[in-house]
Amino acid sequence: MKMFNYSNFIKKVVEKAYLEMTKKYGMTNNEIAVISYLSVNTNATASDIVNDLLFSKSHVSLSVDALTKKGMIEKKQDKQDKKIYHLQLTQKSQVIVDELFVRRNEIEKVFFKGFSENDKFLLQTLIQKVVLNIKDSTLLK
Repeated sequence: MKMFNYSNFIKKVVEKAYLEMTKKYGMTNNEIAVISYLSVNTNATASDIVNDLLFSKSHVSLSVDALTKKGMIEKKQDKQDKKIYHLQLTQKSQVIVDELFVRRNEIEKVFFKGFSENDKFLLQTLIQKVVLNIKDSTLLK
């Protein structure tokens, strides 16, 4: 498998792992991804999701609207800039967050089987360098 195929392979494995959740809760992959993102990035904005997950603005907007209608997230207006809304998970989303946590742990056990803590730290450091290189380049512009 070539280097560029790894990320697509991993993405597909994760999507497949969450497929049961999308069916169970009647949500899209993007909606599950937004809840997952907000579970570790509290008080984030839709722009944060667009920038960090590289989702299109329209997909984030659709997901945020759907999750708001389902009562899974709330929009809180920023006190300094009234054009900015922070997204917060509601208590109703907690069941999904708990299940995501369990799934993430299961996925990590599979992905990092046989890895030492140092191996995991090194991999994370290298991936962070790749991400910073990409963000500093013109590839995303």
